[in-house]
Amino acid sequence: MDSKEAPCLQILLDYTAANPDPEHAVWKPADTLSGRIELSNNDYLVIEEMTVCFEGVSRNWILEAIFIEGKPKLTKAEHKFHSQAQDIFLTNISQRVSPAGDFIYEAPFHFLISRVLAKPDPYSPQQCLQLPPSLEHGNPVIDESTGKRFAQPNIAYYLRVTVSIKAGGEEEDSSSKTLESSLPVTVTPYTEEFPPTETKDFPFEFKEQESKALRRSLTGSSLGVMKLSMHEPPALTYNLGCTRSSTEAQLKLEFEPASSCDAHQSLQGLSFTIRSWIRVKTFYSVKSFPKLPSQSMMSLRGTLRLRDEALKLETRTILDASWGYTFDSGSSSKDTCPDLTFQMVTSGGEPVDRDTLQRQLQPSTTDPPTGRWTTILGLPIKVDTRLLPTFCSSIVARLYTVQLRIKVKGVRQEHFKLEVPLQVIHSSLDRHQSATAGPVREDQRFPGFRRASAASCFSEESMVKQSYSLLELAEEFQESEHDDPPPHYRR
Repeated sequence: MDSKEAPCLQILLDYTAANPDPEHAVWKPADTLSGRIELSNNDYLVIEEMTVCFEGVSRNWILEAIFIEGKPKLTKAEHKFHSQAQDIFLTNISQRVSPAGDFIYEAPFHFLISRVLAKPDPYSPQQCLQLPPSLEHGNPVIDESTGKRFAQPNIAYYLRVTVSIKAGGEEEDSSSKTLESSLPVTVTPYTEEFPPTETKDFPFEFKEQESKALRRSLTGSSLGVMKLSMHEPPALTYNLGCTRSSTEAQLKLEFEPASSCDAHQSLQGLSFTIRSWIRVKTFYSVKSFPKLPSQSMMSLRGTLRLRDEALKLETRTILDASWGYTFDSGSSSKDTCPDLTFQMVTSGGEPVDRDTLQRQLQPSTTDPPTGRWTTILGLPIKVDTRLLPTFCSSIVARLYTVQLRIKVKGVRQEHFKLEVPLQVIHSSLDRHQSATAGPVREDQRFPGFRRASAASCFSEESMVKQSYSLLELAEEFQESEHDDPPPHYRR
């Protein structure tokens, strides 16, 4: 069989359900992948077997700390995390002759995309049982022998068909041959919110609270101890068709004064500048994760890598805050004061009278009551682009955190730093009437993907307009020479 007589095998997918334009077709779990297989040849063929598969594959590469001829070793790994197969009955294969005289064989196929992995690792955490989204990040590396595409990381889905044929009829001496063809399919699954992260299981990953002594000057006496704390906020949820989302975090401030006499005056003179970011952490490896990945699992000679990015949020300045005084549990004032909390309004109203406040805070008891001033600030988290959902697969994971940098003014400048988990959810609920939805522009439809080649490989776009580069983020952090270094990217 010479080259001009080589059979042509192709997969013809019906894109109507996802998007009439194949360039922007995106599929969800429970969607139907249907179409037909077409095999054409200018000679009669005998089809012995035909199988169609829907597969999910991760292909990653890293540079290891092993040098060969002065260059670091490049290691590639491929892991098939999902597979659904359909054997085509030979009786379902139709045959016709084209006007040009070619023999054309056709067979329909039909897949229902699974919501969970077909064969999950029994030891995988619950977060790793769902289908991950299509994703390509970083510099691609093409395997010269197979033509397969590896990236940092790469998650791809394909429809793949294999056909075993005999050319030239059913004679015993006719040659057998196996043909194969594949078609990329972009998948962005629906996800669900999981219980809040057990931060104690990741002792070096998060920082939910920080305390510092406040002073008027470097050598001045302490005014008291300020404690800032925050926990994981409600998930950032994208409803069907929405390209923006929002949630709100709660920042709690507690001030334990060194002396109750001037505490309220100290608080009235304070203001807070809050800078915040969504930290985008993409973990990838060439070996399966033993557990949900974290930075503590990384080492110089290990195979786990982290791609670290940041999405800047709105900076807020709090000039006035409404403080309330809460007595500590077990304070003797509980026996003499019916109310354990006193309010001092400093936003838009007159402060309480000093003498009255002191009488409230110092009842006639042998042991003076103790307590602290507290306030809670709501911090909106608004994102105007569609982020990929939080997910974890065997060798790729996407996790998010919220980072805060709080500068306290009115005293010797102090900086507080917090970082808590954040879940990003793609909901299956259709809420086109949501006030946050708005029309979907062509460039907003799925900004997480772009066509990278004629082979329909998709890459995740960098968040050019919305996110700061790591260099810009480093400049933001230079306000204090004692600040921690910005997140880094290890390849």
